[in-house]
Amino acid sequence: LYDIRCVDDSGTHIPSGYDRMAARNHTDVQSGKYLMKSGSYPPIIPSYTYRRDFLNEHNLRMKPMWHEDEEMTPRALYYAKRVKVIPLTVYNYVQHENSFINSYKPENFEHVIMAMKSLSEFALSIESSDPDGAALIRKRVSRITMHFLRRLAKTDLEATKKYITVARDEGVLPLYNRPFKFRGMLLNNFPGIFVDSYKFRNKKNRR
Repeated sequence: LYDIRCVDDSGTHIPSGYDRMAARNHTDVQSGKYLMKSGSYPPIIPSYTYRRDFLNEHNLRMKPMWHEDEEMTPRALYYAKRVKVIPLTVYNYVQHENSFINSYKPENFEHVIMAMKSLSEFALSIESSDPDGAALIRKRVSRITMHFLRRLAKTDLEATKKYITVARDEGVLPLYNRPFKFRGMLLNNFPGIFVDSYKFRNKKNRR
């Protein structure tokens, strides 16, 4: 596991949450599950070097979807028995102004739902044999889903309502709530109030 940094088209560093994310972990060899518990790991594929036999043994491939890294990385870490953190920045993640992520449209949230649906199905497949591992996967699903829903709610409340329904229909909701407490409780049990809370917040921010 290596570090990455975000840069603009000219190569200038853009501060982000990815800065030294890997380096926040100790550099001893550790299991992937241990790393997942810390929550401090980048999902981006170039942050990792995998052995080919490891990928083949667990049938690990990126699926044909957007946010494929968010879908594959937790599965890979789940199976990884030994992960070595190397606190070096080896990849510049160029943030193009018109890229998929930086020109995000409300309908793109459907891709997040599909990626998180796949992870939720993976959690279900391992739950009987490894409930603790399934919980780690569900925590990740919760974190990513909540992150993008909150981002969407700040700009488009009608789309937020729509995709909350889609996420519930696809089995992504209800979320594993513990990391998010109050807002997670609202989203799981009172989605209308969850959306309304952003309506008032957005009005306040526009003043």
